[in-house]
Amino acid sequence: MPTAASPIGSPPARRTRPRIVLVEDHVRVREHLTMLLETAGFDVVASAATYLDGYRAVLAERPALAVVDNRLPDGRGIDLAAVLHREAPEVGVVIHSGAITREEADLALRCGALEVVTKDVRARPLVAALQRHATPVPRRHR
Repeated sequence: MPTAASPIGSPPARRTRPRIVLVEDHVRVREHLTMLLETAGFDVVASAATYLDGYRAVLAERPALAVVDNRLPDGRGIDLAAVLHREAPEVGVVIHSGAITREEADLALRCGALEVVTKDVRARPLVAALQRHATPVPRRHR
């Protein structure tokens, strides 16, 4: 039986999951976060372990959000947030770090990060932050 949301002859609306690029250098943390974020309704379209690979992944994928660790082997997430804010302003950056000072957090926000979330075993704070900032973006056709 048709509903008001799906009139006869039209397919039901498909909800687009917000697309995320995850930049985290620890492989187990990256795998764990990918699983948690996918379960929470996000689509992790790429992940990277370094600043440079994260930069490339974000520019290639143009996700709604990038989750970026602040301490990466080849740079700081704060600096990556600043570069992405200039070069891909449509991509929201959330800094996710286990060790960040108040001064660094303030700098991250001034550099264009939407939010700074400290790492937590439960990941609830990260998921809540992403839900606050998520805007589904349609996939680009290649």
